[in-house]
Amino acid sequence: MPSDSRDISSGYDIWALDTLLENLFGRNEPQSRFHEIESRRSEGYDEYFDPPLENKYVCPICFSVFREPVQTPCGHIFCRGCILRSIRDAGPKCPVDNEHLDEGQLFPDNFIKREILNHLVFCRLKTVHECPWKGPLANLEDHLNECDFVDVSCPNNCGKEFQRRDLKNHLEDDCPIRKIPCTICTEEVLWNRMEMQGHNETECPRAELKCPFSVVGCQFEGPRPAVNEHVKEKMVSHLMDLTKEFGALKIEQPGYQAPKSRSRRTRGGVDAQEQASQDVFTNLATLCQDQQTQIDLLRGQVNELTSAVERLERHLNESRMRMETPLQELTIRVNRQETRADEIEGRVCNGSYIWRIENYRQHRQDAISGIATAAHSPAIYTSLYGYKLCLRINLNGVASGVGRYIALFVHMMKGDYDGILEWPFTGRITLTILDQSEGTEFRQHISDTLIATPNLLAFQRPTAPRNYKGYGYVILGFNTPGYEVSNPQNNEDDKLNPDNFARREMLNHTVFCRFKKLHECPWKGPLSKLEDHLKECDFVAVLCPKNCGKEFQRKDLKEHLEDDCPNRTIPCTFCAEEVLWNSMEMQEHNEKECPRAELKCPFHVVGCPFEGTRPAVTEHVKEKTLSHLMDLTKEFGQWKFEQPGLQATKSRSRRTRGGVEAQEQASEGVLFNNLEALCHQQRTEIDGLRRLVNEMTGTVERLERRLNESRMRVETPLQELSIRFNRQETRAVEFEGRVCNGCFIWRIENYRQRRQDAINGIATALHSPAFYTSLYGYKLCLRINLNGVDSGVGRYIALFVHMMQGDYDSILEWPFTGRITLTILDQSEGTEFRQHISETLIAKPNLLAFQRPTAPRNYKGYGYVEFAPIEHIRDPQYIKNNTMLVRVQIDH
Repeated sequence: MPSDSRDISSGYDIWALDTLLENLFGRNEPQSRFHEIESRRSEGYDEYFDPPLENKYVCPICFSVFREPVQTPCGHIFCRGCILRSIRDAGPKCPVDNEHLDEGQLFPDNFIKREILNHLVFCRLKTVHECPWKGPLANLEDHLNECDFVDVSCPNNCGKEFQRRDLKNHLEDDCPIRKIPCTICTEEVLWNRMEMQGHNETECPRAELKCPFSVVGCQFEGPRPAVNEHVKEKMVSHLMDLTKEFGALKIEQPGYQAPKSRSRRTRGGVDAQEQASQDVFTNLATLCQDQQTQIDLLRGQVNELTSAVERLERHLNESRMRMETPLQELTIRVNRQETRADEIEGRVCNGSYIWRIENYRQHRQDAISGIATAAHSPAIYTSLYGYKLCLRINLNGVASGVGRYIALFVHMMKGDYDGILEWPFTGRITLTILDQSEGTEFRQHISDTLIATPNLLAFQRPTAPRNYKGYGYVILGFNTPGYEVSNPQNNEDDKLNPDNFARREMLNHTVFCRFKKLHECPWKGPLSKLEDHLKECDFVAVLCPKNCGKEFQRKDLKEHLEDDCPNRTIPCTFCAEEVLWNSMEMQEHNEKECPRAELKCPFHVVGCPFEGTRPAVTEHVKEKTLSHLMDLTKEFGQWKFEQPGLQATKSRSRRTRGGVEAQEQASEGVLFNNLEALCHQQRTEIDGLRRLVNEMTGTVERLERRLNESRMRVETPLQELSIRFNRQETRAVEFEGRVCNGCFIWRIENYRQRRQDAINGIATALHSPAFYTSLYGYKLCLRINLNGVDSGVGRYIALFVHMMQGDYDSILEWPFTGRITLTILDQSEGTEFRQHISETLIAKPNLLAFQRPTAPRNYKGYGYVEFAPIEHIRDPQYIKNNTMLVRVQIDH
C-alpha cells in the first residue's frame, strides 16, 4: 500500500558550496585573528542576544544557540556541526531519543535559522571594550570585519598585534619596519633595513658625488647613478685624456727622454721598491677588474629578475581578472542553463516522463554505503503550465525495506504557476520500472498506481522548493530481490565494429587540393595523401619564421626572407657574420662590432705598439689597464716635474733625482688610494646586489607558485565547465527534434555553396540534426545528396532516412515500422499556388536500415536516389533566401 514518507535526501552538497568556492578561488582579503578562530567553530552561537533567546533555540549538544540548524526525522533540532560530530563519534543515532539517524536524513530548518539570524545581538567586544554596536546576528561578521576594537596583525608583518583603531598610529609611528621617506630623494626606506644616514651615504640616488678620478683632473660631479655610470663608461676616456695631455706636453718639449732618465736613476734598492709597488698595484687592479665583472653579472641578474617579477605580477593580475571572476559567472550561468534544460523536458512531457538513471551500479553501491541513500529526478510538469513534481528513489530501500526493496516516492515541488492551480493536488499517478528486454513480447514492467490523498501534507501546495513530505512505496507492491536494470551503454563499445573496407575506399579516393578553387593549386591525389601535400603546398598561408608577424603563401617565403623581412639577416662583407637588418646597419657593424677589423691600441699615442683584430685589442685593453694607467701616470708626473713652465715645488724645479722619486711616490700614492677606494665601493655594491638578487629570487619563486596555483584553481573547473557546456549545446540542438512529435522541418541554408561543394566533391552528403518520433520515441535523421548519387549524379537530388541510436531504444519495439513522408517545400508567397515535392515510403522491417542501430547512426539508409530533378529545384519557389526547406512526417 502507498505510504506517507519523509524525504531523507541530503542538502549537504549545498551547505558545502561556500567552503568549495573558498578552496577553489581563495580569499581576497586577510582575516583578523579573531575572525579566523571564529570561522573554524562548528558549535552554536555564543553571542550576547538582546533580548535573550528562548530555550527552544538552544542546541541540546553544545547548549548554545543553533548554528546552521538541521532537523531529524524524529523531530529534534541540532547545530549541523554538532549532530554530524555526534553521528561520527557516537554512531548513527539521535543523541536525544537514540532513534536511528544517518547524515543523509538531516534536512535544514531554514525557518529557525532565519529567526536566529534576524535576532539582535551585541558586539562580542562589548563587555571588554564597550563597543556600542548592536544589530542582527546576520550582520555580526560584517561588523567584526570593521570593528575598531578587534585585534589585528600589522600588515607589514612586523609581528605586532593591536586593536584596529590603533592601526594608523602604528603604521605611522611605531612599526619597526615602517617605510619613511629619505630627506634627499624621498625614496621609501624600510626602517629596520637601513638607517637613514647609511642610506644617504651608500644608496641615495640623489646624493652629489665627485668622480673618483678627480685627483687626476676629472671635473665630473653629479648624483650617485650618474657618477657610477660615468666611472663605468669613462675608464678608458680618463686614460685617454691623460694620454692626450701627456702627448701635448711631449710636443712642447721634444728633448725629454723619459725612459732613459728613468733607466739612469734606477738602482738596486729603488728597483726592488718599485717592483713591490708594481705587484701591489697589479693585485689591486686585478681585484677591481674581477669585482667589476661580478657587478656586471649581478646587474644583469637584477634586470632579468626585475623583468620576471613585473611579468609574473602582470600575468597574475591578468589571470585573476580574466579567469577567476568570469569563471564564477560562467559556473553560475552553466548551472542555471543545466537546470533550465533539465526542466524543459519535464515541461513538455505532459505528465508522461521517463527518468534515465545512468551508472546504476555505482548509484546502488553509494546507497548501500550511505554516501547517497536517495536520488531525485529532474522536475516534471503535469502539463505545460501544470503541477510541478519530481521522483525520489532509494536504491537500497528505506525503513523496513532497507537492503531488500527499492523505494519510490513522488514529491510536489514549487512551480511557476502554483498561483493559478487548485490545491491540494488530486489525481492518479502510475510508477513503473521498465523492462528493457530485446523482445517486446517477453517484457514484464514493474508498475503500481497510487491515488493522491488530499488530506496528506505531501499533496499540499509547497512552501519550499520541494515538499519535505513525499508519497509513494517503501515496498513497491512486489518483491524485487536481486533485480537490476541492465545498462545497455556498458556494452556499446563491444557492438562497434570498424568498417575498414569503407575506410580504405574513402582514403584511396581521389581529391583535389583545398586551395584549388581559391588559388588553382593543380594537385590531385588520394585522400590519404592530402595532409602530406598541405604541409608542402605552395598556396598554404604561412607565418614568417623570423617572427616579423607577416603572413604569406609558402611560395613567397624565399623572396620575403631575402628582400622584405625586417628581421632578415645579411652577411658582413668582412667577417661574414649574420647581422639583423633592423638592429644594426652594415656600416655601424663594421665600425663597432666586426671582429676582423684591424685596430690600434687606444693608448698608441703614449707608445703602446699593440695592433690586432677587435677581440684581441679589447682583451689587450682589459688586461693592460693597470699597466697603461701606471705608465701614463709616472710619465705624466715625470714630465710635469721636468717642464720648466710648471711651478709645482722647489724639488721639482731642480730636477733632482730625489725630487723625481718623491713625485713618483706621490703619484703612486694617489693612484693606490683611488684604486683602494674603488675596490671598497665595488665590494659594497656587490653585497647590496647579492642581497637584492636573493630577495628578488624569492619573490619570483613566490609569484610563480601563486601563478601556478591560480592556474590550477581555474583550469580544472574550466575543463569541467567546457564539457558541461558542450553537452548542453548538444542537448539544445537535439531538443527541437525531441518535441517535434515526428514532424520535422530541416532548413538547409547557404544552399548554393553547399550545392557547389557537392559538385566539387568536398561534401557530397549533408545530414540533418536528429529528431524523434515522440518525446521518448525513435531517433532518426535525414541525408540529402544535392548533386545526387549513383545513376542520379548531376540530375537528381537524393533523399534518405537513417535510424540513429536513441536514449530510449531499449524500451521500443524493433525493427521500426511506420509511414514516412518526405517533402521539399514550395516557398511561394501564395499558398494556393504551392506545389510541394513529396514522396511517401513504408518502412520494411526486413531491411537493415530499420533494425535497432548498433552505431550512432545506421550506415544503411532508406529513401530515394531520384527524389527530385535538380533543374526543377533551381526554381525560386523551392530555394528562397538561398535556403531549402525539407519536411519529414512520420506516422508510427
